[in-house]
Amino acid sequence: MILIWKQDTLVAYHTKARIINMRDLMGVRLLAGKPLGSSLPRISLLIEGNSDPADFFYAGPLFVVSDKLRGVIAGTQMEGIEYHALEVRHKGKILCKHNFYFANICISLDCFDYKKSQYSRDGELIDEIKKLVIDDSKCQDVNLFRIART
Repeated sequence: MILIWKQDTLVAYHTKARIINMRDLMGVRLLAGKPLGSSLPRISLLIEGNSDPADFFYAGPLFVVSDKLRGVIAGTQMEGIEYHALEVRHKGKILCKHNFYFANICISLDCFDYKKSQYSRDGELIDEIKKLVIDDSKCQDVNLFRIART
């Protein structure tokens, strides 16, 4: 069985965040599904709103996880995830109690079922997905991955 990991968008649980130093990331292929190593500049995020941040949220294209969630994922011994520490600002302060990371998922599988899914394209990439169907025969024994070309 394949489960889709997506952000909760209910207002009470939703964390809205944006990248402050987006200019520093120009030219960096954040969603390539490949290791970025030490070439990634320090990323600063701003969390909007008054609620405490969730353990997982997106900031633009970044898959952001808390230190707590990082520990849970590490406990499963999943491979292919690279963590990059983030500077997170909330309510005018840099968060120090809770650390957050960009979880770069370095495994990318071409498992998108083009015939059964409903989607639109932006050039070579899949843009908006209305119905997602995954060819699970291409995902055997892989626990966490990106869908290639999305």
